[in-house]
Amino acid sequence: MLADQYFPLYAEEAGAIVRSVPSRRIEFSAGRFCARMAMRRLGYPAAVVPAGADRAPVWPLGLVGSISHCRGYCAAVLAQCKHFRSIGLDVEQRGAVSPSLESSILRSEEIEMLRALAQADSMDWLTLYFSAKEATYKALYPLHRKLIGFHEVRICLDREKGTFIGDILADLPASLACPLRINGRYLADACRIYTGAWVA
Repeated sequence: MLADQYFPLYAEEAGAIVRSVPSRRIEFSAGRFCARMAMRRLGYPAAVVPAGADRAPVWPLGLVGSISHCRGYCAAVLAQCKHFRSIGLDVEQRGAVSPSLESSILRSEEIEMLRALAQADSMDWLTLYFSAKEATYKALYPLHRKLIGFHEVRICLDREKGTFIGDILADLPASLACPLRINGRYLADACRIYTGAWVA
């Protein structure tokens, strides 16, 4: 059965996945379903969320949002523009990031911190760092529409508070007025790691 028989899509949305494999159709349609649920929670009517030319969601006027999914899980978060300029959400399975990718994702100072954290408890800190960078990137991207690399974001974790700061080290045009520091929070359960970042 097609994914959009479970989670109906608007015609403006369906075109983005017409050639996609079934798993991608399920992720996409479930994400739009979650987004419309969030709209209703904010008092907005359920509306179309088409994909832009860069494949990023195009949110209804007055709203900002983010969608994330991993195996067996999908979520969306939305907020009013009067409260947030942008928000980013990322969800990852524990163990999703291979240790062989550590140097590709982390800066040298982050690797040192990872080593220290790994001695403190059994949290999957590498996947957490990856997720925090993804959430930070998702919060930043709508403000400048520029691709940046993992090493252009430095994550500083506060393990006691469950928060992080994403320092943006990329060379962004001053005219964009993009923040160079983005706040975030994280939490984890037995299966997944969840991170959120925002620009107020």
